Amino acid sequence: MKKYLLAALMSPLISHGQSIGISVYDLISDAPLPYANIYFIHSGIGSSANQYGQTAFLSSDLLTTDSFVVSYIGYDKQTFAFSKATYKEPYIIKLAPSQHLLSEIVIHSENQQDPKKIIKQAIKNTTANYTSDPTLYYTLYRETVAENNRFIQLNEAILLTHYTGYPQKKLDPDLWKAYYYDDAYAFYLDGNRFFHPLLNDLNTANDKQSIIATRHSDNWSDHGIETTLIGDPLLLFALDKIKYQYDFFNPSILHKYQFNNEPDEYIDSAECYVISFYPKETEKHFVIDQSKKNRSAIYAGRLYITKNTFALVGFEYVLVAERDFGFFNSSMPLEYRVKMEYQESNGKYHIRYICQTETRKVDTNQKGESILHNAKREIYVLDTATIHVQDPDSLARFKTTRYSSVRHFPDNYDPDYWKNLPNEEPIRLPHDLKADLELKMPLDSQFASYKSEFRKDLPAPCPDTDHYSFYYHGDTITDSLQWMALPSFDSRFRNYLEAENRYAKNVISEDKNYQKKLFDKLNSFYKDQPEKVRINKAGTYFLAEDSLSHEILCYQIDSGTYREVLNLTQFMEKQENNFLKQVLPDPTNNFILALLETHGTPGSLAYAFSSGSSNPSDSISGVYTIQWFTDSTILYTQTNEAGSSRELHFRNIRNKKDVVIYREKDPKFDVEVSRSNKELFLTVQSKTENEIYLIKPGQEEPVLQLIHGREEGILAKAKDQNGIYLLVQDTPNRSSIKFATLQDPSAQFVYGRSQKGEFIYDFLPVSHGIVALVYDHSIPMLKYYEPENEKWNTIDFNSAIGYYQLLSYDSTANSFRFYFSSPSHPPAAYEYHFETDELKIDSEPTNIDPIYYSYTSTKRIWVKSFDNTMIPVTIVQNRLHGKSHAGLILKAYGAYGALTIPDFSAADAILLEQGYTIAYAHVRGESVLGPSWYQAGRGMQKKNSVEDYIACAEYLIDKEYTTPQKLIGYGNSAGGIVVGQAMNLKPYLFNSVILDHPYLDVINTMMNDSLPLTLDEYKEWGDPNSKEVYDYILSYSPYQNITKQYYPNVLLIASYLDYQTPAWQIAKFAARLRQQNLSDSKILLLTDMTSGHKGSTTGKEWVKLYAETYTFIKLMCRQ
Repeated sequence: MKKYLLAALMSPLISHGQSIGISVYDLISDAPLPYANIYFIHSGIGSSANQYGQTAFLSSDLLTTDSFVVSYIGYDKQTFAFSKATYKEPYIIKLAPSQHLLSEIVIHSENQQDPKKIIKQAIKNTTANYTSDPTLYYTLYRETVAENNRFIQLNEAILLTHYTGYPQKKLDPDLWKAYYYDDAYAFYLDGNRFFHPLLNDLNTANDKQSIIATRHSDNWSDHGIETTLIGDPLLLFALDKIKYQYDFFNPSILHKYQFNNEPDEYIDSAECYVISFYPKETEKHFVIDQSKKNRSAIYAGRLYITKNTFALVGFEYVLVAERDFGFFNSSMPLEYRVKMEYQESNGKYHIRYICQTETRKVDTNQKGESILHNAKREIYVLDTATIHVQDPDSLARFKTTRYSSVRHFPDNYDPDYWKNLPNEEPIRLPHDLKADLELKMPLDSQFASYKSEFRKDLPAPCPDTDHYSFYYHGDTITDSLQWMALPSFDSRFRNYLEAENRYAKNVISEDKNYQKKLFDKLNSFYKDQPEKVRINKAGTYFLAEDSLSHEILCYQIDSGTYREVLNLTQFMEKQENNFLKQVLPDPTNNFILALLETHGTPGSLAYAFSSGSSNPSDSISGVYTIQWFTDSTILYTQTNEAGSSRELHFRNIRNKKDVVIYREKDPKFDVEVSRSNKELFLTVQSKTENEIYLIKPGQEEPVLQLIHGREEGILAKAKDQNGIYLLVQDTPNRSSIKFATLQDPSAQFVYGRSQKGEFIYDFLPVSHGIVALVYDHSIPMLKYYEPENEKWNTIDFNSAIGYYQLLSYDSTANSFRFYFSSPSHPPAAYEYHFETDELKIDSEPTNIDPIYYSYTSTKRIWVKSFDNTMIPVTIVQNRLHGKSHAGLILKAYGAYGALTIPDFSAADAILLEQGYTIAYAHVRGESVLGPSWYQAGRGMQKKNSVEDYIACAEYLIDKEYTTPQKLIGYGNSAGGIVVGQAMNLKPYLFNSVILDHPYLDVINTMMNDSLPLTLDEYKEWGDPNSKEVYDYILSYSPYQNITKQYYPNVLLIASYLDYQTPAWQIAKFAARLRQQNLSDSKILLLTDMTSGHKGSTTGKEWVKLYAETYTFIKLMCRQ
């Protein structure tokens, strides 16, 4: 009884109201089982018990009903039912010792030795028990993945491993660098979930492996999830703790483990000590340097050491998760287990078997239950050679890198080789594994048709159809593909998207060599440069790393002192599926706001922290814009269910008092709060007009003072610099800048006005005038305005057409800084000094090969549209190639008044070097010629954008810039309407069309006001509840205007979590286009299942997508 009372006192977390307590004991002795592993299957959370065998889970983290699994090395694993309704007191779990141990006989020893001395003797006898010469292992490597206890994937390889002799005590730090930075296999790596090695216990530089043969099954996930196991078989050999003296065989950290004697056992007729181990209570934190051996006690398990020779003949261990793993916390598996066996031959022990298993939560199903994947990696040693061992250089070398994966190693399948292997264990597959994998196709067929091979006979996916009708304004619109948009069909839809991905990747893989060439070019585009010594200025923030590899936001107080503000890693570990977007310090640097974004959800999640704390003091969801007002109060606007922002809130983060100080009633307007220099502004804005308020302190709440009122067709932008400046687009083709004092903002006068044909896009107040980014007849340039002379002066930059951004003004130096980038000028920051007329560049681009910009030219041409309006077109070429022999890519956006001025892009630079020409059609709906240009391509004039694009395509063909066999259309997001409908109207103009996250089903999304952003989008496209607007949108909505005709090749790109242009409307378009297409052109759909509207922006996935996209274009243009 005292034992249970002590355990209860040691675990204050266990309380009936808030936590679910679990205690684990030995069935026979009632002794607690320290660090037993427990996880809940459907809730997808787990932990280790403490050293008293106890743990607790928050009830709020668990589903109402569930099952939990309890396991411990040397004991039978058990599963127990759980229900919140019936839970009354902590679970007392008693596990039975396993009857399937390594041993043949269990015996008991009366005179037990100190277990730590036994281990030290085993380390001392390493050279006597294991060969000091290299060994050549001939092995079978097998990895399997099971989804909720059903096998869904198999990968096998026959390997030769050159294994250095025992012992190898030192870890070469260069191995970690090679592992991390070598991306030779990055191109081949595929999948949408990745199991990375928990810790990288590395081999020596002379431990090497070569692949003789491989074979792979298809992936049979019910949820479209393909788990890829990162790493390689050689890393399993690195688990040889006795050879490398890692972890519980590292003499320097033995004192951090508790070792206990267990009953002796016989293994392979040898009497063995059995020693259990687990971390001592004192070690709570995990400190790691990947280039050094792990020095923390993090495992619990058993060792088997022979009594006569002190040879380690086997061990098993699990990961102890009851600690802070720092950077690795977010990737901790629910269960992690390793087993290793040795066998004796001619007086020396060699590896016989290695097994590593882990269970992780990979997703959640529609019921909210976790989808678990259990991965197992095994090495079976088939043969061993120890005489005249040579490195097998002639075979396919498989390197150890963070992109290594047997499943995605270049194909090496030879059916005859596998048939000639003996059909006996371990070559013979287990019955349950074979049965699960052969439910739909024989394994031999799967091996032969594995997806790395191009299959000409692979058919395009054919989606299911379900009757569905829309009723609009008396019209009945039948859409048999609308099921893709319905949540109840989500599982079927995901499977369909995966089928489309397989089909698309198969088509593109016909030219794998070019695909890899593009991948390598983009992946290595920026050359490595030596790291510079960073000097942080006082009063600035910077990122640093601590010993746990935590990323820490720090504030530099003075030249020698800084303070830690926020442990970003610890904070983000708790933010599943959220991504850090921005960090905003308060004016006194005592508080911090962290803004997080979730794919598929409008608005941001904001957390407020006091400096130095990782626990938020306040949080707000759905934030649209946010700014600090004082050191403890904030102003923010918030998105509603429709994706609009209608209210300005004032909130005290100390007492969480929240007051609405402005509410907008017109659904066509959004509200946003912003800061310019020292002042805060509230802007209430639609697509065609806005009003602006200066936000001033009041007695209890901020006070709003109107500085610009609403007027149809008039847009303004406010900035402050010793007063208030207003940029007002007040006439169709001109802009003006007004000024007022802060004391009397209503007393405004015109400070300066743009010249005829010019459009001021942005401005920067300086002490003696205005610097402005001006579009002069669509050409961007920098100008300086002298108010005393009422004169505009062009700042001579001697550059081609490109992208500018005004940065800051330095009154002391009388200079301003700006950023510039163009296809012929890699991005750089510049400083212009007024007194000397001198222009300085901050840094020359030294990490880019000059071939990618030195020969690039940019020019502007004008094209007459259907109504005689002249459309500006920017053409970018590499002068080495002249006319576009590879193809001409014609891009357009044409919405929201956006500017599509080309800047420097690594992706585009490679295409130019490959012989492509890139043209930008600045169609109406953009604002390159000012607000009137935008108004002429929105609402009831939207079709102007489409007609402009067609006119540009026809002109480029007519003037022999390209031909229909080489013209590639490209539309992104809202540009998908322009390019998609242009293709519907004149498909013969194009060889291929790329629709990248396009907006295609305009009428059905605009008629559904329950979708995010629909009401907000009325401002751009019009309100289709009006019959006139409905008919007009219906006449150009690309999805509804697909007809039976000869279409060009089309590649559609989507993201499953995209709420702006949902994947379902892109998938519907692809399916209907394929149904109506009369030609033999290719219609492909590629969907990233884990990203939002911008697609994948991390890792190598976006590089792969780029390579796939333009390999498709190359394949289609050569036909």
